[in-house]
Amino acid sequence: LLLLDRGKHAESEQAFEAAFALWEKLADEFPDDPWYRFDLARARHNRGIVLTDLGKLAEAEKALLAGREIRKDLVARQENHPAHRHYRQHLGTSHTGLARLYRQRGEAAKAEAAHRKAVAVYEELHENFPDNAEYSAELGDSYCNLATGPNLLGQRAAAEAAFHEAIKLHEPLVKEFVDNAD
Repeated sequence: LLLLDRGKHAESEQAFEAAFALWEKLADEFPDDPWYRFDLARARHNRGIVLTDLGKLAEAEKALLAGREIRKDLVARQENHPAHRHYRQHLGTSHTGLARLYRQRGEAAKAEAAHRKAVAVYEELHENFPDNAEYSAELGDSYCNLATGPNLLGQRAAAEAAFHEAIKLHEPLVKEFVDNAD
């Protein structure tokens, strides 16, 4: 992603290809170690984000869907693993990445559905871990994304409700940050 930020698109894609080869090899050689699959999913997701930014939307969708499927599998298979909630969190990230891609393609209904899936993931995490500020922030961000989506632009009441949920989640985080700034 650093290469992309510096405008080195070709080098960025080469780096992702090298990462895929490494993570796929490790995931194949150590199928009982979920971290290699997790890293493979992250590499695919990040490549999908890069391709979305480059406007290569068909390739981006394939990469994002591949990353999401690995993450869904990790969540399903690793329910008792200590990192299970971490896998769920990144599944929410996958849904958000896909929503962004669908929005860019003008597929409002798909974008809204993906945002709703992200909200559902983060709602569960927030409910189970209410003191985790990161989950609260991600849930609030997901509500903001849902409210600003093109499908809700004509639906003022639904957009306002989503924004109010985001504010309810973000306000305590801002207060906590300000109170602890000293």
